[in-house]
Amino acid sequence: MPGNRLSYLGPSIVRFCNIKKINLADNAIEYFPSELLCLGTLEELDLSFNQIHSLPTNFRFMTKLTEFLISHNSIRLLDSGLGDLNQLRRLVCAGNAITRLSPNIRLCSAMKELNITSNRVSFLPKELFELCNLEVLDVSRNDLIEIPSNIGNCTSLRKLIIERNKIEVLRKEIGALEDTLEVFRYEENPLRIPPKDIRMKTSKFVIEYLARILKASYTDALDLSEQGLRVFPIEVWQLEKLSLLCMKSNSINTLPADINKLQSLTELDMSENRIVILPREIGDLMHLKIFLSHSNQITKLPDEFAKCCELIQLDLHSNKLVNICSWISCFSDLKILNLSNNSLQELPQQISDLHHLGMLELANNMISVLPFAMFRLTSLYSLKLTNNPLQSPPPELIDAPLQIFALG
Repeated sequence: MPGNRLSYLGPSIVRFCNIKKINLADNAIEYFPSELLCLGTLEELDLSFNQIHSLPTNFRFMTKLTEFLISHNSIRLLDSGLGDLNQLRRLVCAGNAITRLSPNIRLCSAMKELNITSNRVSFLPKELFELCNLEVLDVSRNDLIEIPSNIGNCTSLRKLIIERNKIEVLRKEIGALEDTLEVFRYEENPLRIPPKDIRMKTSKFVIEYLARILKASYTDALDLSEQGLRVFPIEVWQLEKLSLLCMKSNSINTLPADINKLQSLTELDMSENRIVILPREIGDLMHLKIFLSHSNQITKLPDEFAKCCELIQLDLHSNKLVNICSWISCFSDLKILNLSNNSLQELPQQISDLHHLGMLELANNMISVLPFAMFRLTSLYSLKLTNNPLQSPPPELIDAPLQIFALG
């Protein structure tokens, strides 16, 4: 009976006691026909393109309804009565004036598709994401400001559309859907997280990125190498227990002062970026043991860096360093130091205080004289000095029992 401009149904409809499908789309119906509520055999109901303002609070006799289409009406609320429809698999109510969904939506446990696009919904109840059979969720063109954190519970979700809302953050929990989500559309939101460099790539790339952030929240290790990042992602600061952070091979030009929020860091890799200056706050990383920042454009190290006294490996090769300060002696546990491919002209005498230093790489610098006291480095087994204008290395150093000694 679609397109007949019907405004109501008569009681005679109940005579069709075994009816399974009713199409009343594109009519002039203003109220949900109460006569339909008695049809216990009904499986599909289409009331789209009418003038219905509200839905019943009770659907308890419509126990077999699996598909309910009520798009393009004037409905403002998906009331708790929908919870009676525990066989409902598809609910499409696009183009209404809905402002909220009842938490009872969780009782529609068979739900596979929910479409509420083009409404006025400002938040989604967390109970919605208890629908473990949900495969398609379209909440585009609403007023949503966030997606609940338990979205990761919907492990059957194949299609998620959240475009044209007011969402600022794509939650890391979306990454839990990495293996199932085939379609993910998030365009036209005022997003801050993840950074634009990530958002401009494919949706698959975005999901994989969020999955990395999610995994880091319980493994305390985050690898964001080769992500095409030009700015440091602010979502990393939320991972306060992070112990390992790899940002290698991006295009980041600034290591933010907020790095000191990651007080548990023991390993930081910022290699192959475009960093010029290290912030003073890096000295607050008291537990840092490995710092890799080779192949950047660093010209000097801040004095506060001396506070990272637990360092055992420091790799700053291929930068633009012109000198190493005397406070390098603070790194008393240092075992590996790579300063090759810089512009160093000399080394401080205090380098001889690094009694645990085993590997020292100084190739391709401008060093002409070595500190006499370097022969005190009794743990040293590898020393590379190639391509330096050395005049006279200390004889004691040449005679030292080194396993690797490159001087040419």
